[in-house]
Amino acid sequence: MKRVYVGLLLTIPFIVVVPMLSGLSIIYNDYFRYMKTVILLANLIICIFFAIKCKERDERTFFILLSASMFFYFIDGIFDIISLNSSYPIPIYDAISDFVGNLPILILLIYRIIVDFKHIKKENRTNLLLGSIVSSSGFVLVGIIALRIAFSKAEISVSDILLYLPFLIVTVSIMVLLVTLYILYVEVNFRYYILALLTGYFFAFIGDVFEFLYAIDGVKADRITARSMTLFAFTLLFVVLIWINQSNISISTLSQVEAERERYKKLYLDLDDKLRDLLVLTQFLRHDFGNDIVVVSNALEIFREKPSTDLLVMAENRLKRMEDRISNLRTKEEIYSSLKTQAIPIIFIEDITKLFKNISVRIKNRRLHIRGNQLLNAVLFNIIDNSFKHGGENVEVQIDVDTKDDFCIIKIIDNGIGMTEQQKKNIENQIATLDENLEIPDSVGLTLAKTTVKGLNGEFIIEDNKPHGTVIILELPLFEEQ
Repeated sequence: MKRVYVGLLLTIPFIVVVPMLSGLSIIYNDYFRYMKTVILLANLIICIFFAIKCKERDERTFFILLSASMFFYFIDGIFDIISLNSSYPIPIYDAISDFVGNLPILILLIYRIIVDFKHIKKENRTNLLLGSIVSSSGFVLVGIIALRIAFSKAEISVSDILLYLPFLIVTVSIMVLLVTLYILYVEVNFRYYILALLTGYFFAFIGDVFEFLYAIDGVKADRITARSMTLFAFTLLFVVLIWINQSNISISTLSQVEAERERYKKLYLDLDDKLRDLLVLTQFLRHDFGNDIVVVSNALEIFREKPSTDLLVMAENRLKRMEDRISNLRTKEEIYSSLKTQAIPIIFIEDITKLFKNISVRIKNRRLHIRGNQLLNAVLFNIIDNSFKHGGENVEVQIDVDTKDDFCIIKIIDNGIGMTEQQKKNIENQIATLDENLEIPDSVGLTLAKTTVKGLNGEFIIEDNKPHGTVIILELPLFEEQ
């Protein structure tokens, strides 16, 4: 269906031009002027509509300037119709109408070249310029030939040539710039707008050549060809504008394209971060709930043999922690909020350490805020839990908090048995997975902790504590209110 629609659209320029080829005087003169004015009015309305519809500044500028060109041409068409029964209202405008009509397009193309040329790699700029010169050399050559012919005709005055010269320079410049822009945009979809202008102005250029030949030799066929090409050019522009609008093709500058690309790249990276954090959060929950369940089960099992209030308190603390984590993640909004980068007060450390015994905390500045998310709770819990679980007997943990430059330095120091080099490598190389059937290694908590800290643009460092034990250093960016 779409091909049929496009095919029907493309037949319009040919249908409009057919009457011009009959050569009848009434059609040859009147039809051209009326039809050209109608087509110019249609183009003007479409361009104004697009200019109002466009949201992007550069797209709006494109159609405003194109509307200005169509407006100047339309005024010329109105004056041509008036001159059928009387003289041309403003004689000087009849001479400069083409120049005035082309001027907004020239400004638009120069603006686009200036804005977009800087986005071309330096090594490609020479090839672009050479390709543009070679591709548009024919238009320059035709302009030179036209001037040579004009100067060779004695009946054409120098003043007439000088009046024609600015129009010739502008027309040739437009063709050169259109070719350059088409080469520049050849890899992006809005090249079709430039192609539409290039095609339309090409036929208009051919029409001007034949109009020039008619002015020199007075051959009627030359004027019929000239006016047919001009009418075909404006009609083709009308058709292509309608077709492209149906295709929703943007006409942004390369600057806008680059800005959009960066914006979407940022959004993609943002999403990638959120997915990674969600993966980490899921693994943390799986890992932590597993640990909590083991602690509760062991406490209950020991309690059956040897009742103790401490065991009940331990089990209650773990169950309370599980309940808190589940209640904090009831909805998808709360899950997303937990992953959102925000200001985390440094005293969150004290809330975590209340779940353990034999642990001391020293915070130099309790008003500090870290730029992180709620996963930091799980990070710190896993590091401390790992020290007590795998550090052997009588383990003590000390947490020191200080600052260095724009970072908060959190040191978790234990006096346990320490970590082997292989265990450190496992943490470095281990890949977190959501496969429920895979046995989770003991060091997955630290692996996930490191993944989280790295994701927050921090550093996760493992060192040996002399004479024995482990020091884990978290370097996290401080939150600075914008």
